[in-house]
Amino acid sequence: MSIVCVGAGPGDEALLTGEARREIKAADAVFASARYAALRPDAKPLDKLDDALAEIGRLNERGLRVAVLVSGDPGLYSLLPVLRERFGQVEVAPGVGALQLLCARLGEPYQDAKILSAHGRALEVGALGHAVRTHERTLVFLDAARGPNWLCAALLAEGLAHAEVTVGENLAMPGERIAHGAPADLENETFGPLCLARVFNPRPLAGLPPVGLADEDFMRGKTPMTKREARVMILAYLRPRPDSVVWDVGAGT
Repeated sequence: MSIVCVGAGPGDEALLTGEARREIKAADAVFASARYAALRPDAKPLDKLDDALAEIGRLNERGLRVAVLVSGDPGLYSLLPVLRERFGQVEVAPGVGALQLLCARLGEPYQDAKILSAHGRALEVGALGHAVRTHERTLVFLDAARGPNWLCAALLAEGLAHAEVTVGENLAMPGERIAHGAPADLENETFGPLCLARVFNPRPLAGLPPVGLADEDFMRGKTPMTKREARVMILAYLRPRPDSVVWDVGAGT
């Protein structure tokens, strides 16, 4: 008895690995979202995840081999962690994902890129800005709620108008499109829900990022403001992360 998490790539059968094909064919039961159901006509739905996980467990207990199809590669932002937490050790059949596809289309490597996901996850604007500021390449998985328009608006808000954005839409699927431009150029473009973006920063910051803001960065009236040296010391003690939420009570500015 076993459960195997199969990387189904973008859904194009031509991009399935040989191992993925064998696992899909040999499994006693296959679970897949509607997007991948055509890869095995008798596939069971994954859309109601709690119900699907319960049935996967029952089939596994009966000694059946169960394949769970996930988009892209199981090792990157997939259902694999959920399966491992629920069932323990899970076999993996790797796949070709949107990240590999976009970088292949661009003819460039991605081993030094910062990889983030806003796909069903709460990616903070500050965390995105920090990543782009400190990396030459940042790859961001997007969805319908936080798509390329959100990404470009976030980059502009973070003072990163000089960054170059490349959006891969519907990669290896009908309607594939690669769009290039500055954040201001792409902010009002129309994109579908299946997108991945590569953000290129030609001038990433070297070393540690600066701590604190200069006095002239604040909107100030006549109210006295804490000295910058004190603010920097407070930040050093707080050790905030890019996704931290900080409340400044009585800031006076």
